[in-house]
Amino acid sequence: MTYEKIYDIVKQKFSGVYLNRFIHMEGVVKMALRLNEHHGLNLNPEKVKLAGLLHDYAKIIKISELEEVIRKEYSGELLENILEVPATYHSFAGAYYIKRDFNIDDEEILDAVIYHTTGKKDMAPLTKLIFISDYIEEGRNFESALIARQVAFEDLDLAVVKVYELGIKKVQKANQKLFKGTEAIYKYYLERMNLKNWNC
Repeated sequence: MTYEKIYDIVKQKFSGVYLNRFIHMEGVVKMALRLNEHHGLNLNPEKVKLAGLLHDYAKIIKISELEEVIRKEYSGELLENILEVPATYHSFAGAYYIKRDFNIDDEEILDAVIYHTTGKKDMAPLTKLIFISDYIEEGRNFESALIARQVAFEDLDLAVVKVYELGIKKVQKANQKLFKGTEAIYKYYLERMNLKNWNC
């Protein structure tokens, strides 16, 4: 199925009350393409567009249905971690729906969708690109997104650190549940970039 066909299907699915979500998904596509070109990543544009467009494909599905999928697709400690933070359900269940509805089995695209909310250690280039673009696309006009956007056009690895830093602060300030392992991943990227004492 071509990107254009998938785009039309997704646009129809996210019409009406879900229009703002679709606009965000388009924004992630545009930002990911910009960063891909700006940093000379040479990632396949079709993969970039599909990962960006489909990253929130499961966002409008009922939590109860997402949970059923997650319980089937994951197990062990990861399953328990996911179940503790419902805000991540659409990410981890997203791959299932993308494979089911569009027959997409490209591991790079699926990985980018699964981890666009939480990120992970040693992210592949496409996963990193969507993780950052989701946070900084042009429709995001809050202060932390503006800060991270500026960093992203300077250095993508620094942008990963910045997104984690700002995201952790936001969750803690709201007294919400932080996905288990997030702080460890943040420290991993600090150490990888030799930024242990960086006040980002």
